[in-house]
Amino acid sequence: MGHWDSISGRERHDAVDAVWAMVQATYAKIGLIVDEPSELYEYGSWELYNSNGDDKPIAFVLNKITPFGQKLGLAGSDGSRAGRTAVKEYIANNFFEPGHYAEVSHRMEELAIEARAPLVCAAYVSDVLKKNVIPQSDGVHYRRAIKGVGEVTKVLIGLPRGVSVTSSDNPQCPVHAQIAGRRRPLTTDNSNDAVFSHALSMVTL
Repeated sequence: MGHWDSISGRERHDAVDAVWAMVQATYAKIGLIVDEPSELYEYGSWELYNSNGDDKPIAFVLNKITPFGQKLGLAGSDGSRAGRTAVKEYIANNFFEPGHYAEVSHRMEELAIEARAPLVCAAYVSDVLKKNVIPQSDGVHYRRAIKGVGEVTKVLIGLPRGVSVTSSDNPQCPVHAQIAGRRRPLTTDNSNDAVFSHALSMVTL
């Protein structure tokens, strides 16, 4: 068994080479979406997974610090079975922790739903992300436009601070806000954070 360690501030400089190598190993197959290691410092909270008896991390999770807590940005591993398992277990457990949340789709969404992670109603997503979204008819999914990707359907999982959530088993969300949401024009999110989060949903963990 291994363990997760949290680092921040200048501690990140000592770990950046190891994390950069894992970013390349994780995202190379879909086309590396991070140009250089310095872009990783956009994330203020880093969590590294070390196996027992080894100081070299085999998995990583990078979180963006926001007024609502920590928003998952990038995650991956060195490609080992232990590293991949650590990331999957993190996804299964982390979003029950207050202040931890993520925007997901594709495989990441499947993992979160399998773990029965709480969901944020689409009516509240714009307030959390500070981005324009179009809520969908189920009340939890929403569409938004991301740079280099186009329009995609997403869901916000976890427990952002001060935001009401609903069960993934039986979502109960307001309907009136969905209709209002369709009236707003959809603008493209040009932030790296949105691109990186989408890339995480696309990789095979």
